[in-house]
Amino acid sequence: FRGFGKNDSLRFFETTAVDMRIQRENTNPFTLYFPDPEKKQQAVYLLGDFNNWRPREIPMTWHEGNWFVNIFLETNRVYEYKYISQG
Repeated sequence: FRGFGKNDSLRFFETTAVDMRIQRENTNPFTLYFPDPEKKQQAVYLLGDFNNWRPREIPMTWHEGNWFVNIFLETNRVYEYKYISQG
């Protein structure tokens, strides 16, 4: 993937569709995980139709073998998303 900068090497992962029809309040965040037990990636970002596929807008945090992010999404809707990683 090109377009982020000369020295950036970003890798897209396969598109994943997630059925977000979850019965809960909108005030609760939804947590997405990306496994990386050996922390081989320098950075991982989440993008999808919920942020108009803008890369690097939603950085993930590494903790105990996983990258994760808490996001607020509307209930009763299907979302598509991808992870991009740098590393």
